[in-house]
Amino acid sequence: MFEAKLKALRKKQELAAKIRSIKRTLRNSTALAFRDERKARKRVLRGLVYITSENVVELKGKVAGEISSADELTLTELMFNGVLKDIKVEEMVSLLSCFVWQERIHDAAKPPEELGLLFAQLQETARRVAQLQLECKVQIDVKSFVSSFRPDIMEAVYAWAKGSKFYDIMEITQVSEGRLISAIRRLEELLQPLIQAAKLTGET
Repeated sequence: MFEAKLKALRKKQELAAKIRSIKRTLRNSTALAFRDERKARKRVLRGLVYITSENVVELKGKVAGEISSADELTLTELMFNGVLKDIKVEEMVSLLSCFVWQERIHDAAKPPEELGLLFAQLQETARRVAQLQLECKVQIDVKSFVSSFRPDIMEAVYAWAKGSKFYDIMEITQVSEGRLISAIRRLEELLQPLIQAAKLTGET
């Protein structure tokens, strides 16, 4: 009986040693994965000129840091490419709705004709940012990333920003009232840091 207990104790110690070894290996591999991802993301930031080769944050990096968006890189690139500079307020707000609305209502959704060029510029910018991330070894599906910017509520937000009555807006969208109001609130939350970011560039 004593030998059986001793055998069980040794087995338990062996298992405990294996667990410690596995945990150590897991910690090391996780640290390595994070280190590789950090290096890849730094390469992206250098490629977009957000930081220098010495990791000094440039103006674009400071602007991106101000923006609280699901994709501040694409939005910052739109700002610095001048896409947001000379457009009307309602056009800009309509374009920004693509950053807060990523739910697919129907596959054939298209922006209204007068906003088609702006949406195409957004898609091209998103494609360029995603492609750079891919080249820098950041795991990303370029096609899925580009298609995540949805134009479904652009027309409704455009009408809202122009001052249309809410019941008229609801006639031009398949989105429910509650979901549209929620999206507009998120849009306002995006606009506040965007104002601060614009001030950093001298766009008061």
